[in-house]
Amino acid sequence: MTMTAGLVRAAGLWLAGVLAFGGIGPVAAADGTVGKPEILDTNYQYPEGAYIHRGILFMTDMSAGQIKLYDAKTAAPKTVWSIQNCGPTGIVAMADDQYLINCHLAGAVVFLDRNGQVRKVVAEDSAGTRIRWPNDLTTDGDGGAFVTDSGLFDASAPATGSIVHVWRDGRAERLKGGIRYANGIYFDSATRDLFVSEHIGRRILAYTVTPDFKLVDDRVLITLGIPKPSGFPFYDKTGPDGIDVDENDNLLVPEYGAGRIMRISRKGEYLGAIPVPMQFVTTVIRSDDRQMAYFGGPSDIHSAQGAGAMGRIRLKPVD
Repeated sequence: MTMTAGLVRAAGLWLAGVLAFGGIGPVAAADGTVGKPEILDTNYQYPEGAYIHRGILFMTDMSAGQIKLYDAKTAAPKTVWSIQNCGPTGIVAMADDQYLINCHLAGAVVFLDRNGQVRKVVAEDSAGTRIRWPNDLTTDGDGGAFVTDSGLFDASAPATGSIVHVWRDGRAERLKGGIRYANGIYFDSATRDLFVSEHIGRRILAYTVTPDFKLVDDRVLITLGIPKPSGFPFYDKTGPDGIDVDENDNLLVPEYGAGRIMRISRKGEYLGAIPVPMQFVTTVIRSDDRQMAYFGGPSDIHSAQGAGAMGRIRLKPVD
């Protein structure tokens, strides 16, 4: 194993970026059955933040302080980035060959170079307000990113979740607040639609992004209502988590606490769900060819280890 390390002090914390090269274990061949979950890696505590870029699948592990990298076509393991004192919950490519990660437990967003080394820490927006609970993020299509600053994960708490725009140079601007736990986020650069999971409110919110990156046309895409029976024990904070799109551009939304990935049309129609083995599924990302979707999450949020896993689902029949 070879390691390189760099340290940056910000927001009263030491954040260490460590790149570790090593194997994760063999991966089985893809199952050809549409909609059948296939578990690929059980060496996780709390998986979050699936992302694909330049043929690499990234999956963050909040509790372990790691970002795992796989081949996006075969799911063969490649490397592991270890980010200490962070709690990574998401990663996205930025301008200048950099990445932005959410350090949910440290209360900051962090720029990494292409090797996983810490380059810049952003802990406040332009008004001097702390970015307290960065949760999910999505590219803005122009070298920056939209980030959810979630707020308190409590049904009785005030609606303090918000959406933050992080520019390519590290400036951060808070665009929208008053969200009851802002969780997953997805931006469609073609339609300029931005979708956000309001987890505690059990809604998917939608906005239009202007050319200068303001949010207009606020609307509720869908209100999910009381959770449908899932086969898992009832969880009182069940709600929508990460967001991506399927092979037909419908939204794919993990329902944290219910062990399934919902399909929701762009018109706000509930189109059904794909069951997965872990009750607290957090994240989903479809492959570049839209044949497969990768997902992850813990099975037990009360265990220190979380019993997390990463897997995939075939979205389309094999050609």
